[in-house]
Amino acid sequence: DLLGEEYAPTSLELASPNVIEYIPHDGKEIIFEYKDSIQTFNSPKEIKEYIGKLFKEVNTEGKKLPVMKVKYPRKKGINYEIYDTPGPDLAGSEHHEFIDEYIEKSDVIIFAIDYTKYAQDSEVKLLEKIRSFFEQKEKNYSLICVLNKIDSMFQDNSTEKNKIRATDFIYNKMKTLGFKNFIVLPLSALI
Repeated sequence: DLLGEEYAPTSLELASPNVIEYIPHDGKEIIFEYKDSIQTFNSPKEIKEYIGKLFKEVNTEGKKLPVMKVKYPRKKGINYEIYDTPGPDLAGSEHHEFIDEYIEKSDVIIFAIDYTKYAQDSEVKLLEKIRSFFEQKEKNYSLICVLNKIDSMFQDNSTEKNKIRATDFIYNKMKTLGFKNFIVLPLSALI
């Protein structure tokens, strides 16, 4: 985890129904701002369970949640502002209304691609938008493309079991989309 600890739930079944902004602060408690209210938590586990309940409630209804802000205790070497946005397929049409703001704020974008799906059309469109922002702003932006669920290749008998081939496929796809400075990292929660 980029923050050293998990502050929000992750799962295969539970789609992120909103943006969560992670902002470092100088206090010891975790501050949670949501829907005009402020709560404090003593541990990442507490806030993770609380956010998990909110996610479960709206995922059963198929709705979106407003932006959440998690102000986490600043640590040596971990002082990132992170904007965790839903994927283009999971967020619905509202995704495009707010994604420009978060792309523009970002110096580094970590873009997760599901190995079992490679890059879907909606992901390619979003990647093209990201590249366009990179070019317009003429900043030294960085893209880290995470090839997630790489362990799936070992469960498919018809797949040649080679992480390098899968990574090269995504690397070449990114080059054809016009990206110049990026890396591709194969990852798995199971490995």
